[in-house]
Amino acid sequence: MIPEAYTKDFIESLPPQKRQEKLRELETVLNANLKGCADLKGWQDRLYSLIEELNGLGFFLGRWDYDSEVETWGGPSYMDPTRQDDLLLRSQFPVGVTLAWQDYEELNKRQAEQ
Repeated sequence: MIPEAYTKDFIESLPPQKRQEKLRELETVLNANLKGCADLKGWQDRLYSLIEELNGLGFFLGRWDYDSEVETWGGPSYMDPTRQDDLLLRSQFPVGVTLAWQDYEELNKRQAEQ
């Protein structure tokens, strides 16, 4: 369960440094929820449930890319480049989830650091 403290409106309202801190906290929450998934199916089932919760907290997350163990989720810019994304999420089984805010290159950089 994702705490209500991680709503899109709240995270969006934070200054950039505080937003990054809150995103790292949210990563920890998500990864704790995924810990213990023994296989890819269990991981994906739990991941999709968490993404539903994030959508319920105001984020728009749609699947951008899927390659079995790696999935990238982001906002509406995938279908409409005039719209800006907010939360970007990359999941890699069994490594974990990486988050970034409006910056796909940052998402790639953070994943490479894992």
